[in-house]
Amino acid sequence: MSAGVVAAVDDHGTVQLAGRGWTVEWWIGAEDRWHRSGAEVGVRQERLGPGPVLETAMRVPGGDVLARVGAAEVDGSVVAVEFENRSAVPVALAVVLRPFSLGGPGRAHRVRVDSSTMWVDDEPALVLDRLPAAVVVGDAGDDLCDRLDADATQAADATEHVCAAGMATVAAVVPLAHTAVARMVLGAADGRVLARVPTVAQVAQGWSAHLVGAELDLPEGLDQAQLDLATVVLAARNLPDWAFADRAVTVDDQARVLEALVRSGHPTGAAEVDRWLAATGVPARHAGAAAMVVTRAALDADPNWFDEYLGWAADSIGRGLDHGDADAGRAAAALAALLDRTSQPDAARRVAQGWQPAPVVAELDVVGVVDPSAAATRIIRRLGAVVADRPDGADLLSDVPAAWLGRSIDVRDAPTAHGPVSFSVRWHGARPALLWERQPWPGAASWTVRCPGLDPTWSSTDDRGEALLAEPDDGSARLARSVE
Repeated sequence: MSAGVVAAVDDHGTVQLAGRGWTVEWWIGAEDRWHRSGAEVGVRQERLGPGPVLETAMRVPGGDVLARVGAAEVDGSVVAVEFENRSAVPVALAVVLRPFSLGGPGRAHRVRVDSSTMWVDDEPALVLDRLPAAVVVGDAGDDLCDRLDADATQAADATEHVCAAGMATVAAVVPLAHTAVARMVLGAADGRVLARVPTVAQVAQGWSAHLVGAELDLPEGLDQAQLDLATVVLAARNLPDWAFADRAVTVDDQARVLEALVRSGHPTGAAEVDRWLAATGVPARHAGAAAMVVTRAALDADPNWFDEYLGWAADSIGRGLDHGDADAGRAAAALAALLDRTSQPDAARRVAQGWQPAPVVAELDVVGVVDPSAAATRIIRRLGAVVADRPDGADLLSDVPAAWLGRSIDVRDAPTAHGPVSFSVRWHGARPALLWERQPWPGAASWTVRCPGLDPTWSSTDDRGEALLAEPDDGSARLARSVE
């Protein structure tokens, strides 16, 4: 993860290392024909856990063959790929290096297979965990399937092909018995690295352990939340160079990714913000950037670094409030709390007077692709519904779906501008009982805590306590409780 994006994988399991002009496909020689992963209709893909770890299944006679892809830090960043034969019969696996990128034409002037290692233009491309049974080379226009069927192969050691047009292509064939697994590592030349590279399942488990922050135990589960967090963690590492599909990525898009990372309580959030600020300079006209900087400062126990950004950030948020900007509206409460605890009460009151609950941020979805800006928007929206800053305190559970009523809720160490907040909801019949605790920042003013999604009439100025709230007006809690 620390290296950012090291490879891209399309929805057919084709892999491209970052910055390389070639891709790796996987073809399966079954009893009927060669099945090419990049061209087959019967290909499905799913994510293994919350991190960017993918499993692609290709249907062949007798069952599926799987390709699993994940990245790991072993002597630098490498990409691990595993192939598993879940069909009922043995098949042949061809690892095919082609002179195409995922976006179109690529380049490969010289390809070479030396023992179990492939090279492209004298750079290591991949290493297999076994010696290929056969190798076939050619140009992109050649039909390698026909040549493989005709057994027009060469010995696996020291096979080389040069194409002046940059279209050199090579396929290495290995047998894959029923239930067998073959492995390869992209971006490495030494076969000994295979012993140190974790399995793809271990990579997926590592991502799950890395996605830490505020602990949310909500009735809806956290599958989508974890997927979104993994997306923004990865995107944040690549700012400001992140590009997305064919859509222009704005400064506000990038800032929203960082804000989501900080709001989630992820430990890399502060460092990623500081790195991005140093790299971009952040023009003052961007309300999203101002909202992100204010959020980063408000959730920091020692926000003195914010002084150099205060002028333009406050100005941008003020202009954004005048125009109903969602980013500015979200940040105004944090800015008011921040000014108050940094001994600027008059400025805090002026900001608080203009604050209104932030409008819903429009979410941009691109079909079939994980969009970091959309993922960040979902994180911000989800956390805002659970714990939302106000200039004078915080709203817990401002939006409670009917399905949550009557069910337990636990939140630990949710970042707010007034200090980390933890709370739980339990039920006494149809009435919710709320237990809460705030760890106030140094210099933080008194606050008011509310729970409008459960009982709009209740509030408290205590940092910790418990309260039996009123029964929700519609009686949904009683119904939800009865069906548990």
